[in-house]
Amino acid sequence: IVATPLALLRALRVDAREAAGAGGGRWPAGGGGGGASAGGGGGAAAAVAFYDATHASARLAWGPAERDAMVAALAVELSPLVSWIASSDQPAAFEWSSAGLDERHPPVSDAGGGLRVGGVYVAHFNAASGAGVGPTEAADLLKAFVAALSAEAAFLGRLQAEGAHRSAEAQGAAANLKQMWTSVALVLEAHPPLHAAAEAAQARRLAAGALLLLRTLEPLRVLDTLCRSAAHADALSPEEVFAPLALCASAPAAAPPALLSLGGWLRRSHHAVRTLVDGGGLLVLVLALLGGEGGEGGEGG
Repeated sequence: IVATPLALLRALRVDAREAAGAGGGRWPAGGGGGGASAGGGGGAAAAVAFYDATHASARLAWGPAERDAMVAALAVELSPLVSWIASSDQPAAFEWSSAGLDERHPPVSDAGGGLRVGGVYVAHFNAASGAGVGPTEAADLLKAFVAALSAEAAFLGRLQAEGAHRSAEAQGAAANLKQMWTSVALVLEAHPPLHAAAEAAQARRLAAGALLLLRTLEPLRVLDTLCRSAAHADALSPEEVFAPLALCASAPAAAPPALLSLGGWLRRSHHAVRTLVDGGGLLVLVLALLGGEGGEGGEGG
């Protein structure tokens, strides 16, 4: 036991396996507090199996890197205890404090979960279609995503202004933004009451700018979701109304869904129609439609 903390951890882990396999012993069935298990020791076996497995979900990314980091962290934390046990003039008691634990052992930088926002791994959250998120958690997630989107968009905008739009950093930021816009759409689609939140209006405004920044359709999904209500459609600014048309000009392949979305907003809001007309948007719309027709053959745009 007094050899090294790492050896102690390995011994405990082997002991856990043996106890689980033998049934009974020091490891109670059900894992201590989870109820009885017919397998006798199944709680310990389940814990070992969970530890050894690789997990990828919205809340947990766990694999070899995380296991190595946990063993290293435990070795550091157990070292004073091992020294205390080995000391010939031991104090009356050993004291350990959790203060500063997060600072001593920061998260694994190369965790398999990838981008993490608001406590969720974005790729896994999207893969699960945002399942398992309640109303309160969804509101917190929306706030976190809006803040992260604003910061990442500003970062990408600076890179583009500096002529570094093809750099690895710019490509990474663009990929992060696309993932996060998908997440925001999932949250808003699953939780309509959040459409009245201030963060939803902020997301709508950011999405219009993101159409031009990214030239992809992920932000359009958020605009469509929100503008199904007349309240959001009536609140569209000129920049937001014209964003789909600008997308048509910069990315002709996106013209059909962009124009379809704009048509839906105009049907729901006289304000959006007036904004389009007052801004000369009818002419732009005709040009976009003509460009879209030519784009189908690969020559438009």
